[in-house]
Amino acid sequence: MGKSSDTTDVSGPFFSVKSALLVEIGCAGFLLTCVLLSHAWQRKVWEDRRALIPKASVEDMLDWLEERPVPGFKEEIVSRRDQRVHAPQHRAKGSLLDLPPSEKHSQRLLDINLATAAEWERLPVWGKVLSNRTVKFRKSLGGFVSVDQLKLVYGLDASIVEKNRSQMTVQAGSQSRLCLDTLSFRTLVAHPLFDADQTRRVLRAFGRSAPSMEVFWKRLSPDSLERSTWDPYLDICEKD
Repeated sequence: MGKSSDTTDVSGPFFSVKSALLVEIGCAGFLLTCVLLSHAWQRKVWEDRRALIPKASVEDMLDWLEERPVPGFKEEIVSRRDQRVHAPQHRAKGSLLDLPPSEKHSQRLLDINLATAAEWERLPVWGKVLSNRTVKFRKSLGGFVSVDQLKLVYGLDASIVEKNRSQMTVQAGSQSRLCLDTLSFRTLVAHPLFDADQTRRVLRAFGRSAPSMEVFWKRLSPDSLERSTWDPYLDICEKD
């Protein structure tokens, strides 16, 4: 009995090729899904592991760089230490023990605007890292005005400053000043005492020129803390 003309022949070659294509597409989609799921799972595992790794801040990296040993430096220190231990101890003429009590006290005081990193390191609890950081901060600041400003050094606890206060001194007027008449935004914003907003206020207050510091401070209208903090570092250099 022959097939009706209205019946679709699904056994023909066209339907065989179409079925094969559908199977291939289905397999490819299944494989792609497996790959994507595997990738997502591996990424989640990696992110979970990365979350467990301690993160280092900029300050931590700076501390690490400051503590990196210089090749041969440690051996040289040990060698010098051994030489100092075994060398005969003689008190040089004119040493601190031969000075009067008043001069002994002045010799012991550390000028915080002149002290080297090695001299800072001799103070109790200061250490090598804080000593180098103190010198770097002093350079960017332009010099200290008071011992209390040491508390602005990152990582330097106020108790350390108070513990060593009696051993330190600062010469009045030894800090460097910034010339408002030649000052740029880039220079002032790099100063530790000024952020971007404060820098804009200062430059706007000075304008193209200010006849005097009194006029400048009147334009700036700082509060009492800002005035006392900034006054030692700002000046008009090209005065009439």
